[in-house]
Amino acid sequence: MSMTIVKRGVPSRDIEYRTECKDCKSILDYKKGDVQTQSERNETLYKFKCPVCNLENFISKMVLKVQHPSYATMATQFDPHAR
Repeated sequence: MSMTIVKRGVPSRDIEYRTECKDCKSILDYKKGDVQTQSERNETLYKFKCPVCNLENFISKMVLKVQHPSYATMATQFDPHAR
C-alpha cells in the first residue's frame, strides 16, 4: 500500500513569517527558529532584535503573519508597499 499526497503542506519549521519593526519600520521575514519564544500571562510571545536598528520587538502568537510561497496571495495583504 502506498500513500498518495493529495495536497503538499509545509513543515512548521520551514514556514516563513513576516513582521515589521516597531521603530524603523523595516519589513523582516523570519522562521520560528530565528526568534526567541517567551510565555507571559498565558500568551506566547516571540522576541527578536531588529537587524537594522537593534530594537527588541515582541510578536504575539495570535498575530503571526505567514509569508510563504504557497500563501502568496495572503502575504500581499500584509505588505504595506504592495499595490
